[in-house]
Amino acid sequence: MKTVLQASLIVLGIATLLVLSGTFYTLEEGQQAVIVQFGRPVGEPVTAAGLHVKLPFVQGVRRVGRRELLAFGKTLWRQLPSRQGPAYARFLARVLRHRPRLFPEAVRFAIEGYHFEKVTRQVVTG
Repeated sequence: MKTVLQASLIVLGIATLLVLSGTFYTLEEGQQAVIVQFGRPVGEPVTAAGLHVKLPFVQGVRRVGRRELLAFGKTLWRQLPSRQGPAYARFLARVLRHRPRLFPEAVRFAIEGYHFEKVTRQVVTG
């Protein structure tokens, strides 16, 4: 009887630790986070550094650094008015609609493609 009680207390303790470990998250200075529930953003972005709380197992945290946000703004500023601007906007919209988890990688590939085309044009013409 004692071993059954001890085993159930151990299982209960492990379950409690799992729930608590999925409840708290931290943000470092310069990071922002969006809480997602079943893949959809919930509430406002979290911008304050420190310890924060979320629902375990149901909600997730997507962290975004300030550098990434600034880089994304810069790429929009440079690429949207360019020749490829409309194609770039359609590409980003399509990725956001069909595969939102791949959006950061899609932006990175678009930036690399833009720089590759720019360097190639300079080499060919210069």
